[in-house]
Amino acid sequence: MTSLDTHADILSIMLKTSASWAQLTSYDPAVAGKPESDTHLDQRAHALLQLHAHQQTTPLEADGDELRLALYLLDQEIRYHQQADHYRASISLAAYIVACFCRPRDIWPIWAARECNYDTSKLVDSHYLYHTAGGLEKAREYVSQLTDSREVTGDVIGAGGVKVWWEGVLEDNDGDGGVALQRLKKDVLERIAHDERCGVSDEVVEKFVLRSWRVENERWAESLIA
Repeated sequence: MTSLDTHADILSIMLKTSASWAQLTSYDPAVAGKPESDTHLDQRAHALLQLHAHQQTTPLEADGDELRLALYLLDQEIRYHQQADHYRASISLAAYIVACFCRPRDIWPIWAARECNYDTSKLVDSHYLYHTAGGLEKAREYVSQLTDSREVTGDVIGAGGVKVWWEGVLEDNDGDGGVALQRLKKDVLERIAHDERCGVSDEVVEKFVLRSWRVENERWAESLIA
């Protein structure tokens, strides 16, 4: 397995072989029970920043290595934040990158990111849900029509945060996948209705996604790199 001593080539190596992903990005606290000791925090941040910069200049492929890497990084950020009692901008950057692939089914990992802890529920914006679906009404249509709970975790690679989240949803509903899915759909649909009442529209979502704070790589770097 390729080993890195610097951050410069993280993205090129990760896109070349998924065997490097665990080495560079898996949630791995050095001290049990202390997520802030995760030895890969810095590497994940650099990988996300490089993927974000790459995304700004390269056409997105909905079935390419960039998408799989983006989903993996988001999954690991979810796992970190499930253990933490705070928020890092890295989880919002990961959600933004995934949302920009504009696949409605990616509503679920972004929703899981919002449900990690109290801080993420407030700071991982629901606008990402609507951007990935192509608008509020399309998000509502997709969620309403979903009947297969396997799609909730279908694109997850490995046993990261999304699977931990879904197992929690199942546990809260006595292990019944059908009931769990209906409850989950109800929660998301209620959030869509809430945001609409608060004035969120497709135009608002588009402006939100295109703001300099999200498009400019340097702005994210200011939040993530000491």
